[in-house]
Amino acid sequence: MKIFNMKNLVITLLVLSMIFGLFACDGSKETEDGSAPDSDAQIDESNNDTVVTDAPETYLDIVVDGVSVNVVYAATASSTEIDAANELANKILRITGAKVTVTSERLHNANTVEILVGGVGYPESKELRATLGYGESAIKVIGNKLVIVSTGESMLTDAIGVLATYFNSVKDKNQNLRIPTSYEKRIASNEVLAALPFYGEYSPEVTDTGDGCYKLDFTNETVFRDYINILKAKGFKLYHQNIIENNEYYTYTNDELVVTAIHTDYNSKSKLLVQELKDTALPTRAEDNKYTPIKGLATTITQVGLFYDVQTDSDGCMTNFNGMCYVIRLADGRFIVVDGGHGKVQADNIYKTLVTQAHDPDNIVIAAWFISHNHGDHNGFLDYFLNAYYKKVKIESFVTNFPGAEQSGYVSSTDATRNRIRGLFPDCKYIKAHPGQEFNIADVKITMLYTMDVCENSTIANWDTNNASLVWQAKFSDGTTFMCLGDYSENGATLMSLYTQKTLKSDIVQIAHHGISGQTKAIYEKIVPEYAFWPVGAWRVKFCSNGNHPDLTLNDMSNSMIKNRNEYFFTKMDSNKIYLAADDLYVMKIANGSVSVDKYDDIDTFVVNYKNP
Repeated sequence: MKIFNMKNLVITLLVLSMIFGLFACDGSKETEDGSAPDSDAQIDESNNDTVVTDAPETYLDIVVDGVSVNVVYAATASSTEIDAANELANKILRITGAKVTVTSERLHNANTVEILVGGVGYPESKELRATLGYGESAIKVIGNKLVIVSTGESMLTDAIGVLATYFNSVKDKNQNLRIPTSYEKRIASNEVLAALPFYGEYSPEVTDTGDGCYKLDFTNETVFRDYINILKAKGFKLYHQNIIENNEYYTYTNDELVVTAIHTDYNSKSKLLVQELKDTALPTRAEDNKYTPIKGLATTITQVGLFYDVQTDSDGCMTNFNGMCYVIRLADGRFIVVDGGHGKVQADNIYKTLVTQAHDPDNIVIAAWFISHNHGDHNGFLDYFLNAYYKKVKIESFVTNFPGAEQSGYVSSTDATRNRIRGLFPDCKYIKAHPGQEFNIADVKITMLYTMDVCENSTIANWDTNNASLVWQAKFSDGTTFMCLGDYSENGATLMSLYTQKTLKSDIVQIAHHGISGQTKAIYEKIVPEYAFWPVGAWRVKFCSNGNHPDLTLNDMSNSMIKNRNEYFFTKMDSNKIYLAADDLYVMKIANGSVSVDKYDDIDTFVVNYKNP
């Protein structure tokens, strides 16, 4: 018998312990709950947590060993859709060498792998179409189908091109073609419109109205109202509504967009205006209008005197620089400024007016600056003012609605104005104004009655930028109303058609286009003002036609043109209540339903003699 010595025993035990240690550390180690981990799991020895990797990608085979799946188009497909389906088949042939059968839709089979092009009636196509926005196409694997849908035939063709490029990038060396079942691609001709839900096959006319805003004209009122319900179903919330004489104005928002819905009664036209919230702000609603009145501080409207110059144009006619500038002081000491005129002198005069009327000259706050339209005698001051005074005043918002690329030849200059504003006041709200909006600012509510948004595209083609002027009415807390017309012209526009005297009647009016052209007495017969601000630089203006038109004064009732636009002021109004700007300053105090006006001969006289009420 052999005796097993102690040395051999120790060596044997060491070997056995090593073997058992290896078993204890292999993949069969139990988890803390006693179960075996997944074979694909990764073990973190530091804290014993199990980190599960993503599931492996699955694929849909399109071409295998030279055999392709079928391409299917709708039973009711247009010729464009059929052409798109055939084009995709030809592209697959060129990419892989596989011949593709193109066929009309038949009995649906969810297990059959197919490529669906366009308005196919299968559930997979319907599912993807329901997610589309306007001007958008989409490609997605749904079940066993590769689905291609679009809101327009041209977009469908674009999607086919995008898909073919992708196919070419993923084919393998054997010309086989497979794509991940997670594949999805969206192509948008316009990112703003693509964020709107698409409504069936209805495609409204789209117009670029500037500032990243687009107008959708609906020719069918029923479709328009159905679409409003779709917006609400998709999560858009009503921000504000305003019904003015059966004209309907609604503002809807979600996290990305603001949508203004308009239906005008006189012509039964419906339209949507859509813009990203990052490109516009929303007017303050009445319930959000919080302010503290300053005791004893009067609310005023100041017509700032104009700097003007007489020049000779290329025809030898003497021309007059007009202008327009109003400063409204609010009950809480902030201001609303309207336009401003042209040039450095006018910019300086505006600042002097603000400092002189400010409750605290070291804290001048302009709650809103309304710029009626993009003409130099209304916004030519802007460069000078912003450069010289942007550190001395705080401007909380600019309100404009300049024409877009498809509406005016002034696009380059309107873009420049926007860029100047946004560049110097990056924290200032920039508001694209639309009809029906209400701006509640301290003790004043401004209702936007007209912008070019309510004009028809055929009309816009025959006008000038004056017709793009904002038209609004301010209502003060005591009930006094002020109608601001800018350079609005009724010629070819719609204010008179939209509203009766019930809406337009106002205590104070700013005479449109300086009283020199484009307007008729009919509008003033609806406004029926008691007081009138006349924003013109001089009493005598020369009108020229081929260089031989005689001088005309603004009250020359022997001339039919002058009579038609200005007769109301000289036959229906007290001349003592008409305030011609020239280089004077008129300060109108509004309180308890009464109006009082003080006149100052020039800006220097105003600065020296004005006392804050």
